[in-house]
Amino acid sequence: MTQSIDTRRRKITMAVVMGGTFVVLLDATVMNVAIPAIAQDLDAAEGIEWVVTSYLVAVAVSQLMTGWFADRFGQRSVYVVSLAVFGIGSLLATLATSLEYLVGARIIQGLGGGSIIPIGMALVYEMFPPEKRGGALGTWGVSTMTAPALGPVLGGYIATSASWRWIFAVNIPVCLIAVLAARATMPEFGERKRRPVPVLALAFAATGLIALLIAFDRVTEWGWTSMAFSGLLVVGLSCLVAFVFAELRSEESLIEVRMFAIPAFALTMAIVWFITASQFGRLLFVPLELQLVHGVTPFASGLALLPAAIGTAIVLPLGGRLTDRIGPKWPVTSGLAAVATALFLLSRTSPATGISTIALILLLQGIGFGMAMMPNTITAMTVVPAPLLNRASAARSLNRQVAASIGVALLISSVVSSLGSLTNEAGLPVDQVQASYNRVYLIAALAVGASVTLALRLPDRRAFTEFRSRS
Repeated sequence: MTQSIDTRRRKITMAVVMGGTFVVLLDATVMNVAIPAIAQDLDAAEGIEWVVTSYLVAVAVSQLMTGWFADRFGQRSVYVVSLAVFGIGSLLATLATSLEYLVGARIIQGLGGGSIIPIGMALVYEMFPPEKRGGALGTWGVSTMTAPALGPVLGGYIATSASWRWIFAVNIPVCLIAVLAARATMPEFGERKRRPVPVLALAFAATGLIALLIAFDRVTEWGWTSMAFSGLLVVGLSCLVAFVFAELRSEESLIEVRMFAIPAFALTMAIVWFITASQFGRLLFVPLELQLVHGVTPFASGLALLPAAIGTAIVLPLGGRLTDRIGPKWPVTSGLAAVATALFLLSRTSPATGISTIALILLLQGIGFGMAMMPNTITAMTVVPAPLLNRASAARSLNRQVAASIGVALLISSVVSSLGSLTNEAGLPVDQVQASYNRVYLIAALAVGASVTLALRLPDRRAFTEFRSRS
C-alpha cells in the first residue's frame, strides 16, 4: 500500500533515487571510450576488457539477490548500503595501481550498483498512488535513459582533458550526498520478512548467469564454434534450467519464476529484449559508423547521440502519463513502430548522408524508445501481486542486463563476419563498411518491427485499470 508522504519528502527521495540511478548507469558506458587510456596508464594491454566485463557480471549477480534483500531488510536499507558499496568501489577504482586492483574495484562497484536501479524503481512505484505512478516512473526514467547516452560523451571528454581516474572520482561525492539524504528522508515500504536464503537456487542462477554473460561478452574474440564459448553456453543454460526447477520446488524463491506465468508480465519481459538490443546497438554501432565512415572524432560521434537522449528524456514522462490514462498497449505499440522506422531509415544511409540527417533519425528512435520503454516497465510492475514487487523489479533489471549482452553480441557478429573486426582493421572501403553497419540496422529494424505484434497483446485501458485497482 502507498504511504502518505508529504510533497517535500517525496521530491527529495525522487532526487536521491534519480541521482543514484544516474551515476550507476553512467558508469556502465562511460568506461568504453576510456579503455585505451587505462590500458596505457596501467601497462595492461592484455585482459583490459575485464574492466568492463567484471562490472557487468557483478551487477547481474547482485540483481539476483536484490528482491530477497529488499524483502528481508527493507528497500531503504538496501538502497543506502548499495550506494555506499558503489561509492567505496569508486574510491578504490580511483586509487587503482594495477589492472587486477581495478578489476577488483569494478566488482565491488557492480555488487553495489546492481541493486540501485531495481530498488529505486520499486521505491518510486510505491511512493505514488496508482493513478500517478506512470508519470512518476516516467520522470525517474529520464535518468535511466540519458545516462547511457551521456556516458561516451563524458568519458571521451574526461579521458581527453584529464585523467581517467576522474571517471570514478566524480561518483564519490554524489554517493556520499545521496547516502546522507536517503538516511534522513527516504521512507521505508513493505514488511521485513525473515526469509531463508535459497542457496541452491542462488548457486545455479549465479553460475548460469556468469557463464552466459562471459560467453557472449567474449564470443567475438573466441568465435561462435569455439570450445570456450560452447562449453560456457552449455554450463550456463544447464544451470539456468536447474535454477527454474529449484525455484519451482522450493517454498522460498529467489526471483519467483511463477511471475512469468502471468501473460502480461511475460510479454513485457520479451519486449524488453527488443527495446534493449536496439538501444545498446545504437550506443555501440552509430559512434563506430560515424568515425569509420564519416571520419568524425570520438567526441563528435558521442555528441551525435545526444538528440536521441534528448528525445527520450522529453517523451519518457509523457509515455508514463499516457499509460495512466489509456493503458500501455498503444504507447508501447506506437513507440516500437517509431524505433523500427528509425532503424530502417538508418539501414538506408550512405557515406554521403549528412550527420544532421543521422541525428534526426536518432531523434526519432529516441522518441520511440521513450514512448515504448516506460509503459512497458510500468506494466511489469503493475500486473504482479504486491508482495512480489521487489522481485519483479529485480527480474526486470536482470532481464535487461542479459538482453543487452546477448543482443549486442549477436549484432556484433554480423559486422565481424563481413569486416573481420568491429573497427575495420583490414582497411576495407567505406562503402563496404557502411553496408555492414546497414545490415545490422536492418536486422534490428525487423526484430523490433516483429515485436509490435507482442505489444498489441498488452493490456488496454480497461484491463490495465483492473490490474491497477488490485495494487
